[in-house]
Amino acid sequence: MKHFIKLLEALREDSIPLWGTLSPQAMVEHLTLGIKIGNGTLRPRNPVPWENYDDARKAQVAEFANSEAPFARNIMNPMMKDQPFQTRKPSLQDAKDWFAEELGTFIQYWEDQPDAVPMHPTLGPMGRRQWQLFEERHITHHFTQFGLMPDQGS
Repeated sequence: MKHFIKLLEALREDSIPLWGTLSPQAMVEHLTLGIKIGNGTLRPRNPVPWENYDDARKAQVAEFANSEAPFARNIMNPMMKDQPFQTRKPSLQDAKDWFAEELGTFIQYWEDQPDAVPMHPTLGPMGRRQWQLFEERHITHHFTQFGLMPDQGS
């Protein structure tokens, strides 16, 4: 996953997304927050109540979590709603540095705790393979959105 840090170097303040409304900095911070949930350092606010999912919904979510298929271009994140993303860092470079730091923490977390099962805010409890697969797909989706990676057919 460390290859993503090198790819991120090409992202600039004036990079224009091929779809969606996130700014370059907002995209990096959005990814970083997801990585923090997956590395156990951030608890999601207002997660979807997993216990309220019926068996059919849990099966659908599990299929998505275990899929290697690219995300659809305009897939909606139910946690983001229709509000603009509020950045936290003072600059894109600060956001990139934060991403690199948290990605390193993510990698180390799963080396140290391979049996952990952190709660994803919409997909429920996920183990190591699911989190790694999800983050690979999520990062690839947004890097494709900003032309940092080729389109995988989403």
